[in-house]
Amino acid sequence: MTGKMRLFAVLSLLSAAFLFAAALAAPAEEQPPEKPAPAENPPPPDAQAGPWVNDLSKAKALAAEQKKDIFLDFTGSDWCGWCQKLEAEVFSTKAFLEEAAKSFVLCSLDFPKQKPNPAAEANKKVLQDYKVAGFPTILLMDAEGKVYARTGYKEGGPDAYLPHIKALMSQKARLAEMEKACSDPADKAAQALKTEELVQTLLDWEILQMHVSHLDRFYGLDPENASGMKVRAIAYKMLLAIAIQSRDRNAFDAMKKEITDLVLKAVDAAQTPEAKTQEIDKALSWLQSRKAGKESIVGAFKELMEKALELDPENKSGLKLKFAADLLFAAMNAGDAAGVERQKKTIRELDAGNEAGQLERLILLEGNELYRQKKFAEASKSIEDFIAQAKALKDETTLRWAAGICWMKGNDNEKAKVHFLKVIEIDPKSDLASRCKDILKQIEEAEKKKAGGG
Repeated sequence: MTGKMRLFAVLSLLSAAFLFAAALAAPAEEQPPEKPAPAENPPPPDAQAGPWVNDLSKAKALAAEQKKDIFLDFTGSDWCGWCQKLEAEVFSTKAFLEEAAKSFVLCSLDFPKQKPNPAAEANKKVLQDYKVAGFPTILLMDAEGKVYARTGYKEGGPDAYLPHIKALMSQKARLAEMEKACSDPADKAAQALKTEELVQTLLDWEILQMHVSHLDRFYGLDPENASGMKVRAIAYKMLLAIAIQSRDRNAFDAMKKEITDLVLKAVDAAQTPEAKTQEIDKALSWLQSRKAGKESIVGAFKELMEKALELDPENKSGLKLKFAADLLFAAMNAGDAAGVERQKKTIRELDAGNEAGQLERLILLEGNELYRQKKFAEASKSIEDFIAQAKALKDETTLRWAAGICWMKGNDNEKAKVHFLKVIEIDPKSDLASRCKDILKQIEEAEKKKAGGG
């Protein structure tokens, strides 16, 4: 995430820990921080030598002629530090240019802020057509412009980037295979399942916005919501709105209402309180399990969660704890102080040992509130105390990351490094570990500069 919270990020408590990352380390595929750390003297993309072209129409023509795919780079050459790092570390290297050009026509579209850009309008249209929201964004597509993969900055130079791109190339055949599997009109049930699998895969690949026709078809397969598919199709549209950082709040709220009405209709049709509760649990459990990146939409459905608790006042179903953290976040978002305290009490009573992972979510959220108040040491210590005392940890890397960010913001880099190194030790191949490595490099460079009197 960037330092600014996305419009719909408030809907997911799971994203709370990542709000600690303000102005420190953005994922490569997102908008970079306001003051990124660019690599030294990187050449701008429009000055790239070799096989790069700067016009998508020309790239399509060349790709068709040469029977290649297109490697499309959306970059901000004079302001985006992550773009500059990617250019300096990978795109300007002989190893990358020679190998990538074997399979792709390389195309770079620049969006500078300082220098004039004669292609500004044409580039903007391509940006809008592909619904690109951050820089750098890399799209892999066929000669006709059909996207099958998306990526951004990855550390490690061409030795790491080329295998990464090769792995993404396999998605082209996988996409074609999945599209074929869901096109059989003879078996409607199988078609629906395959279409949903395709939609989820495209969301996971972060390219659903470029294949909305599949989502539209899925939406139309169950118009009466007889099997619950219409609810899921609308939910995918909500997840897509998060993924592309849509700012249409009215449309988002309308989709939320449509889902709520459909679920409540199914609840009304159920015959017993247990069956009614199960209908809500089924819908909300599915919503909890689907995310755009780290973000879920289940927190938007406060009305459904409260209805489930109303139907099961003795908590026989265990839903009181299951939805407590999401209700807590909804209460905070609504400024409901009494609701906040009620849900905090529920979590601390029903998940005292963090066996369900809800106490962990509460600790992260409370730490984030302290972070917002600039109480960095207090936030760090609260998370560290929890790590030391909890009977079970569900996501230690996120807890360590949050503690490290707080110590760093509190100007205690030595304590911050302990947590960042622990993240790398626990899950060295994760995106969070990569971000920790990047921050450790920044700390090391700053310390060297300070030692040298620079």
